[in-house]
Amino acid sequence: MCANLAIKFNMIYISVYQLIKQHIEDETCWGKALMETQRIKELKGLKNLSRDDSQEETYTAANYKQSVVLDMIKATIMEKRTNQQYVILEGVCNSVKLVNEADRNELGLMDELLQIENNIGEIRGIIGLQYSVEPETIDEKDIVIQPAEVKQEEAKVEAPGEGAEGAEPAEANPEDGEKKAVVFNPLEYNWTMSRI
Repeated sequence: MCANLAIKFNMIYISVYQLIKQHIEDETCWGKALMETQRIKELKGLKNLSRDDSQEETYTAANYKQSVVLDMIKATIMEKRTNQQYVILEGVCNSVKLVNEADRNELGLMDELLQIENNIGEIRGIIGLQYSVEPETIDEKDIVIQPAEVKQEEAKVEAPGEGAEGAEPAEANPEDGEKKAVVFNPLEYNWTMSRI
């Protein structure tokens, strides 16, 4: 799909994991530099495929130091470019496919995008090709309500004028003529569980 698009509109097409595979198998300078930084990480979604001809799980850009991968891509573009204005990069910004949460947090998607813009060029568009539909909104059945676990004795009543800024004003009690501070009670609210 990407190759046909590149041919039709005169663009350079680079499959990053195929490029990484080629350099490593040919034992080029780039291949040796990549192997020095290789750390294999598990990807989600690939186990369901009957075959993985490109061996994306082994040669994904997320398994190597990002600066080396981007330098390799930049050098390849400079070598291949003639009159093409745009470049299609396939197989970058795939840290979201990593199974391990620590691996995903190591390099966020926005970090990858900024590094591409700083080292290769302006990003004009992003296309996500997935094997399954990724929902754009949260389904009601996926929302988990977390009950508040607050001991009543921990809730303190603050005197008027004390406490955090922006606190609700004290309510007046018409019987005794004094103002009492409004106590925030987390048990009065529903809380959702965050997975982030």
